[in-house]
Amino acid sequence: MGFFVWKGNGEIFMSQIQVTDLTYGYEGSFDTVFENVPFGIDTDWKLGLIGRNGKGKTTFLNLLRGK
Repeated sequence: MGFFVWKGNGEIFMSQIQVTDLTYGYEGSFDTVFENVPFGIDTDWKLGLIGRNGKGKTTFLNLLRGK
């Protein structure tokens, strides 16, 4: 997971977040919340997360933030 950054004319641009094989489970649990999930988020996109309570929305955002 990471940000792809390049320089052009002295400026820094962020192109996208690219994730491959995202797998996560809580410590002490036998189940995984995410298993081998690939995705990309472009900087021009607006992202909305919808779902029931306890289904992994906050966990997903925390993983993107590196927490």
